[in-house]
Amino acid sequence: MFERKKLRPVILVLAAALCVFQLLTSLGVLLLNPLVVRSVHVGLILPLIFLWRSPNRALRKNPRPEALPVLLWDLLLVALSAAACAYIAWNEPMLAERMPQIDEVTPLQIVLGAGLVVEIGAAAAGQTIRFGVLMLLGSSMVLWHVLGKGLQRLPGWSVAAGSGVLFFAARWWTGRTAVSVPGLYPLGFISPGFYSADYFPLLPWFFLFLIGTALGGWCLAHRENRLLAVRLPGVLTWPGRHSLIIYVLHQPVLYGISYLIWG
Repeated sequence: MFERKKLRPVILVLAAALCVFQLLTSLGVLLLNPLVVRSVHVGLILPLIFLWRSPNRALRKNPRPEALPVLLWDLLLVALSAAACAYIAWNEPMLAERMPQIDEVTPLQIVLGAGLVVEIGAAAAGQTIRFGVLMLLGSSMVLWHVLGKGLQRLPGWSVAAGSGVLFFAARWWTGRTAVSVPGLYPLGFISPGFYSADYFPLLPWFFLFLIGTALGGWCLAHRENRLLAVRLPGVLTWPGRHSLIIYVLHQPVLYGISYLIWG
């Protein structure tokens, strides 16, 4: 018999490697051929899917021993994913001729991709994330793509002020409304028993996103302002320019260190 909990270090290593690789490639630190990137994605994501099972928290706390054939089946699936990865990498020149031109990565794709690797890493560490902050940012960017043209016709101060009022109103409303439907948590309405290690629903946090967007638009329009033109030390500006990669990396790094120390 085989206890699945023995695979936890492998899952953590794969999840951390996926997080690091995804960020380095999407942010342009590693400039690799898109086919190579996809082959690495296949080689990392599929083993995670096959090795990490059972979203049931009670089962993760008391994992049941499994028969050896089940383990061998998982290893076969991992081997197939590794073979797919090797095939893509080995036949890259031939496949590149058949594939259309791949567009550049957009900020929305970076945010959603970072959200995916955070959720994979959290799941591998035994945490459940439902509509975390990166999912909020990605969804808000999609909504802004739809609503932005109309909102940009309004004065920036009115968008910021109105969003501020709606933020507190929505927070009051969602905090005092009980629902029995489990699928409304993206909107801020949670049912009994709901749990998430990181939770930022659209209501009220989308309105905070609108406030930041309006203020950012004003700053861009008044970039010559003396206050905005002040040069700050690099130690203060660097974290702001790399906030996404810092946010995503701090979780697998801390989880990994904690696991090595306390097991």
